[in-house]
Amino acid sequence: MFYTYLWLRDNGTPYYVGKGKGRRAFVRNDHKQNPPTKDRIVIQSFVSESDAFDAEKFLIDYYGRLNLGTGCLRNLTDGGENPPNHKGLKRSKSTREKISTYQRSKTISDKALRNMTEARRLRATKQALCHLSREHKAKGFCAQCYRHLRHVKAQEKKCQNKSL
Repeated sequence: MFYTYLWLRDNGTPYYVGKGKGRRAFVRNDHKQNPPTKDRIVIQSFVSESDAFDAEKFLIDYYGRLNLGTGCLRNLTDGGENPPNHKGLKRSKSTREKISTYQRSKTISDKALRNMTEARRLRATKQALCHLSREHKAKGFCAQCYRHLRHVKAQEKKCQNKSL
């Protein structure tokens, strides 16, 4: 299910119109600013993505854009120009082959490879730290370990109180 959403100012006027699916209207993702609170988001659901795009274009046209001096919205485009959701897009075999050939032809610099390797090592290290012994977790290596340790200590305290 797709939807069109409006982000509202405190006075109830819209300042952004978008098309989304799932939690798109409620999370920052690639928006330039954080979304407003849930009580200042208006959502209209549509069966198809094309209908949601049409509604987005209509609303942007209706309220107008600040950067063009035609209205109150901060949108930088007229809407509806994003491609359909890739999950619903059926690509032909020739298109898939072209994309595949292009992706395989890309070269990655040595610096980028080193950065990716280092990032992978850091992720692996963080994951390993989450599975350390209680003594290591007590040293506060990561938030997940710290939460686990607090839970374990609370359980131990309950057991001690019951035995008294």
